[in-house]
Amino acid sequence: EELSVALEQIRAATASAASLTRQLLTFSRTKPREVEDVDLGARMMRMVPMFSRVLMKRHELVPVAVGATPVSVDAGLLEQAVLNLILNARDSMPEGGVIELSTGHVSLPKDDPRLPENRDPGRYAFLAVVDSGAGIATEHLEQIFTPFFTTKEGEQGTGLGLAMVYGFA
Repeated sequence: EELSVALEQIRAATASAASLTRQLLTFSRTKPREVEDVDLGARMMRMVPMFSRVLMKRHELVPVAVGATPVSVDAGLLEQAVLNLILNARDSMPEGGVIELSTGHVSLPKDDPRLPENRDPGRYAFLAVVDSGAGIATEHLEQIFTPFFTTKEGEQGTGLGLAMVYGFA
């Protein structure tokens, strides 16, 4: 039994090191993105089984896709960004909860506060990861996209997940 515990610790440490290395490489990426046309909703629905494997039994991933959602994106980075969001959602709900992964379209008029300054009004694709957790403490909101900032205890977090998502977006 001691051997199986040691092997599990080695496996967990290896997975953690691989994840950190992948995040560091993604975060520091200088090569051009490999953009391709994909259906965002269909791509996310195909990824649900893989995303679900990182959840614990007390968490439920609920996928919601509304029609075809064509986008031009680096699909590998998209999947990594969504995985980071799902992991953050999972970690924010230690007692369990629901994580909703949704895609669709939204029309943004010019006076909509969600419309970035450098974008024209119109119809946009969206992807949302929403969890039933308590949310991020107000005092942390200004720091959540800062590389290496984490609210996780000890060595549980690298502080690169949301920084990578922000860089990707």
